[in-house]
Amino acid sequence: MKISWLFQQSALYFIGNIVRRGVGFLMIPVYTKFLTPADYGLIEMIELFVSVSVIILGVLAMNDAMVRIYYDYPDERSRGMLVSTALVGITSLSLLLAGAAFIGATPLAILMFGSSSSAWLVRLAFLAMVLGNITELALVYSRIKQRSLFFVLFSAAQLTLTLALNIWFIAYRGMGVWGFILSKLICTGLGAAILIVLLLRETGFGFNWEQARRMAHFGGPLVITSACFFVIHFADRFFLNHFVNLGEVGVYALAYKAGFLVTYIVGEPFARVWAVSLYAHTSTEGWRHQFGRIARYFVLALFLAAVGISVVADEAVPLVAAPAYAQAAMLIPFIAFAYVFREIGDFFRDLLFINKRSGLFSRIAIVCALLNIGLDYWLIQKYQMKGAALATLLTWLAYMAGCWVAAQYEHHIAFAFRSVALLGVLSALVLFASMLIGEVAMLGRIGIDVLLVLGFALVAWLIGYFPAEEKAMVRSYLSQRRRLLVKAVSHAS
Repeated sequence: MKISWLFQQSALYFIGNIVRRGVGFLMIPVYTKFLTPADYGLIEMIELFVSVSVIILGVLAMNDAMVRIYYDYPDERSRGMLVSTALVGITSLSLLLAGAAFIGATPLAILMFGSSSSAWLVRLAFLAMVLGNITELALVYSRIKQRSLFFVLFSAAQLTLTLALNIWFIAYRGMGVWGFILSKLICTGLGAAILIVLLLRETGFGFNWEQARRMAHFGGPLVITSACFFVIHFADRFFLNHFVNLGEVGVYALAYKAGFLVTYIVGEPFARVWAVSLYAHTSTEGWRHQFGRIARYFVLALFLAAVGISVVADEAVPLVAAPAYAQAAMLIPFIAFAYVFREIGDFFRDLLFINKRSGLFSRIAIVCALLNIGLDYWLIQKYQMKGAALATLLTWLAYMAGCWVAAQYEHHIAFAFRSVALLGVLSALVLFASMLIGEVAMLGRIGIDVLLVLGFALVAWLIGYFPAEEKAMVRSYLSQRRRLLVKAVSHAS
């Protein structure tokens, strides 16, 4: 696996991811103007309940199981049957869950919000979940087939439609939370209809019990893992709602969305290539050394993203959100670096799956979920939103350590923990320097922020984050690219 190819593909998925996820950020000014923090908190709570239901039923684990088992089959016919089997399984489970939600929506709304007025919001959110799960499986298949350009084009179309519908329903028609749900329902419906036709034209339609059994065997422990991840991601909202109020949930959700950009910008684009291709390369000579090199570049990219997001938080939040959301700025660095640790942990988790160690991984996740519940209960009572952010940071740090130790014990990847510690210390120094800067005009502050991020990268290069042989390879690669560029310009002239 060439690093240049991996990062070229990741760059395409980065564009697609920004486009696909960008609606949430582009709509922040609309949401914060036309929705109160309590409305924003209501949307967050409904989305969270849908997510936890999907996780408990094992829908998402089937995608991971399909990806891992896909390369166990040598021919396209068997692989197509595997994908079709996964589609039937995911659709069936999703419909079962939506049916249960339609029946139990009223008591659920009363339990969660103290009123039955949100019952139909819950029902429609679960219907959108069915369509979204079908869409996600089809996009996973496109990743396996390395169709990054299709992913970008589909994401652009979905973004355009979602933005138009959100503006129409929320801003122009004043439908509030209902507008958000209807927009999501329409977009997921159209996306699922298009993708399922394209998928079945290639794979055909069928169901194989043996393949279903293999996916269930691998994915079973991942159901527990996914439930634990839900706890780590979202339990803090439930504690905030219990100990404080929905307004705090809304402000914290905005900070979380900004800090989660580390995953959107770096983690997800990289994983969309890495997670579906690494298993095809573990039989090649020297793969451990090569994976260590990949880890070094990936970790640096994560820290660069977190530093950039953190230093611009104070300027960005007032630009995109109403004054009621101002406290979100101080929480963003905690969340951003928490997801640096989460993404590093996921890198080493994928290495555990080489030997299908999903059971070991589930035990790591269980420990981290229990730790997170304890930290949330303790810290949120004391520090409210700050406590929630700190609990998230400490939990994902523990997760990274657990996955790192377990994966290194089995595979001995050539990437030392001290490299991460070095970047962590350097990040803390850059953030401290950013805090010392006084009142500066907006353009001047943006310039300073850019210099801080560039300075972080330069110092990391100078103080030995990359070993000497890797520096030599980078210089050689850049020199080669420069010569090719000069030659191309000369030839064009």
